[in-house]
Amino acid sequence: MLLLTASAKPQMPVHNIDTGIDYATIQEAIIAKETLNGHTIYVDAGTYHENLVVNRSISLIGKDKSNTTIIGLAPPNIIYVTANNVKIAQFTIQESAYGYSSVYLYCSKGSNITDNILRNSYYGVQLYNSTNNSIYENLIKDCEYGIRYYNSTGNILSKNTVTNNKNGIHIDISNNNNIFENNITLNQWNGIYLFHSSNNTISDNTLTLNGARGIRLNDSTNNTISKNTVSKNEHGFDLYESNKNNIHLNIVSNNTDGIWLMESSQNIICANTVSNNSQYGLRLLNSSYNKVFHNNFINNTLKSVEQPSDTSIANLWDNFFEGNYWIDHKGNDTNKDGIIDTPYIIDQRTWLGIHSMDNYPLIGTFQHLNLQFNNQSYSIEIVSNSTIADAQYNPDPENEENKLILKLINPQNASFCRISIPHALVKPPYSITLNNNSPTHNNTIRTNGTHTWIYFEYNNTQHATTITLMHKVTPIPQPPIWTQWPFWEVVGLTALAVILSLFNIKNHLTIKRQKNLIHLYEEKLKKADPLVIARELFTADVQSRQIKIAKFEDKYGLKIQPHNTLEDIIRSIKSKRKESEN
Repeated sequence: MLLLTASAKPQMPVHNIDTGIDYATIQEAIIAKETLNGHTIYVDAGTYHENLVVNRSISLIGKDKSNTTIIGLAPPNIIYVTANNVKIAQFTIQESAYGYSSVYLYCSKGSNITDNILRNSYYGVQLYNSTNNSIYENLIKDCEYGIRYYNSTGNILSKNTVTNNKNGIHIDISNNNNIFENNITLNQWNGIYLFHSSNNTISDNTLTLNGARGIRLNDSTNNTISKNTVSKNEHGFDLYESNKNNIHLNIVSNNTDGIWLMESSQNIICANTVSNNSQYGLRLLNSSYNKVFHNNFINNTLKSVEQPSDTSIANLWDNFFEGNYWIDHKGNDTNKDGIIDTPYIIDQRTWLGIHSMDNYPLIGTFQHLNLQFNNQSYSIEIVSNSTIADAQYNPDPENEENKLILKLINPQNASFCRISIPHALVKPPYSITLNNNSPTHNNTIRTNGTHTWIYFEYNNTQHATTITLMHKVTPIPQPPIWTQWPFWEVVGLTALAVILSLFNIKNHLTIKRQKNLIHLYEEKLKKADPLVIARELFTADVQSRQIKIAKFEDKYGLKIQPHNTLEDIIRSIKSKRKESEN
């Protein structure tokens, strides 16, 4: 059992920043009773021959990784971390014994290994049963294994340079790790090796000049491998007994073989550019039920695909709508939809009398673009004989003139482009211009409610073309105003208002006449002789009735003899009274 003791000494090269105490060795500073979780140990430049045990949550910081070096003395690991939330930065850590590590994280969580040089050891960094750690911006070289995970999950491995090791990054029985933006080169065997590991994400790495394989999967499932550049390796990708992995948007070029599947099924190989490999672009041996579409197979020396017809069956070479681009497949696109009219034959299964084929081979290279807007990622897919140089999205607050602007580099005068447009960015119908001119041909292929596929052609002698896609605002035709209910509602209200006004005017005139008549009666009543008044009123009434009788006689052709005087009425009344008495 190793007993560690510490004593504080003035003017020593190791400093506890929090307590202000100096120490002669790094290990003394770590185990000192004054050193607590959260403290920072700062180490001056120099060479330290030590093996460290870090059992507290501290930060261990060197002055400069180029001149602050820790060299292992004995077989144990140079830095053995058993605590959580440990940070190690700005050191050169080298020369561990065989089978040991420069930095070994044992059951550690939340630790950070950043900006160090780890070299000449068996393992540069090794994680065992460790979770949620970050290995960031280190140079790891000249080791048996640059980085190794064993039974470790949820770790981040980013922006490291892993070079000139026998094995670059080795992931054993470890799931849900994220490996991205690393430069992995000149390793003797594999750049990245996954064994019995699942649900890891490997993205945006550069893997070049690795002796055997860029990325190898062995008995590993459900991993996502995307946007990596894998070139000048023996095999770009090598999958053995590995199923249900997603390999997409990678550049796989200048290897001996681009992608090789052996005993591997139900993988998705999509949107990769597989080019200039000295033998095959894609090889399948005893591998079935894989989906291969939207890939570009370009200038692979022997053949784009090797698929022995007696060992690999039921592989799908299109998504029932679009397939792959095969540079060695020439044909016509008579209906101008971006698909060659004749299928591409993968292999001829004469013993079954059927073909394995790509039913929808693309007439141009497949290109994929992601646009970020309002914290959302939108996928734009393009088939073209031009290359996308830039893309911009100009939203309109009114959502009527949203613009998608693509800048393409044209390899020839006669160009074509087939594009899938998310309606969330620009909704149909579309207005398309190319350098402010209309395309020579424009055809909407289909829509599924969320995307629209458009194919267009254009002629251009300029080196670059700017394509603008904008929502076309079409005015909605309005029916005649007299066919609309609001019109008749207004007319009805207006007519009612007129009728009420006329009724009010008539009533006003009637009331005025009545008032005048009452006034006339009042004037007449002031006269002394009632009989005279009655005679005048009766005469006026007779005259009025004579006018009405004349109109009636003219209208109906009848003759009416009225009483003309008051005396005639009196005589008539007396005569009728006598007859009644008799």
